[in-house]
Amino acid sequence: MVTGDGEDVPLMEPNIVSFNTLLDACLTSGDLDVALAVKQQIEEADITLDARTYTTLIATVARKPSTSSGMNDPTMAFSLLQEMQSLDIRPNGMTYSALIDVCGRCRRSDLALKGLRLMA
Repeated sequence: MVTGDGEDVPLMEPNIVSFNTLLDACLTSGDLDVALAVKQQIEEADITLDARTYTTLIATVARKPSTSSGMNDPTMAFSLLQEMQSLDIRPNGMTYSALIDVCGRCRRSDLALKGLRLMA
């Protein structure tokens, strides 16, 4: 990946901070498909994903319809949580809040309660 433009701008490789910033932009625009493509780029760059990465991905689910996940389907958020835990990345309060918010956006209060119970 080429970055920078000009003699005074150094070429730098992206790191987890720059990727997480890009994921924040995906969250703001509600673009889950691009967010998942960024996740794949992170993995291909052999950069370790962190709790913030997964929390932002989870929060991006259900912002608008996508090819990856339907508007009223929080399944992707629960899958990301499970993947995160399988990699020994510990979810935090923000992660669970994002999960519960996704369930609310999907009008699935039953799954929001499931997310709340997972916190224990």
